[in-house]
Amino acid sequence: MTLEDKLMDDVRNGKQIDIERALLIASGCETEEKVSEYKTKLNEIEKQFHGYASARNVQGEVETAKALHEFLWLGKIEEDYVRECSNLVDMIEVIMHSQTMGEGDCVGLSSLLGALGARQGLEFTVLYNTIHVLSRLRVGEKVIDIEIDPYYTLSYANRSMPKSALGDIEGCKEDVRIYRQLLRNAA
Repeated sequence: MTLEDKLMDDVRNGKQIDIERALLIASGCETEEKVSEYKTKLNEIEKQFHGYASARNVQGEVETAKALHEFLWLGKIEEDYVRECSNLVDMIEVIMHSQTMGEGDCVGLSSLLGALGARQGLEFTVLYNTIHVLSRLRVGEKVIDIEIDPYYTLSYANRSMPKSALGDIEGCKEDVRIYRQLLRNAA
């Protein structure tokens, strides 16, 4: 029985699953050794995040989610990336081998955010429609939608676009440029 078959059996049988492990298996890790290898790589990325968060004295779930988003935005995501990196393994490889992500889509980036967030005790929900995925964090009564894909970030918030009209890529690239500058100025 493959790791994926075992994972699917566990899901069908209502067993508790480790989301990071599930994402790694769904991303193509076919052996325990590969799962372990990529967990080790996530450990390194998490260490980098801890340094970032520690320097900012981050406390609590909301601040941690914000810091994780900023860490990925300021340190890793390239503005003009190729949208073909749609799983956790690919995102880990890109981070480990470059200064910027350079590629990724909403699925891969949300998977990375979810895996790193789970390690910080954050419980994200995934929101999905036919063209896009983003993450949601609930802290008490507070609901925080976290957009990690630069092509969609702020496009509907800053331009008052309905979520059904996501995709103003050129306008969104400008929003991304402004947002990144605001984050740098605040850091």
